[in-house]
Amino acid sequence: MRIEIKKIGNSDGLILPRELMQRFDLKRGQQLHVTELAGGGFQVLPYDPDFEATRDDRQARQTADQASLSAAEAVRWKSMMS
Repeated sequence: MRIEIKKIGNSDGLILPRELMQRFDLKRGQQLHVTELAGGGFQVLPYDPDFEATRDDRQARQTADQASLSAAEAVRWKSMMS
């Protein structure tokens, strides 16, 4: 289904057709969560605070793991250069 981004007041937004709202059981005022996908797309899901907390925890662990890996790589690189 094709949906156009429209100007709404001083903002931009999407107008969702009634049939789409009914098909996905969406309600006016419902909060949604947007996730960026690899390749430049995005996914829209009903907002779930428990999911958000789990996702934030997972991202924090990944960031910490990447920082640890970067530190380990720096130590290894330094020892190779000595």
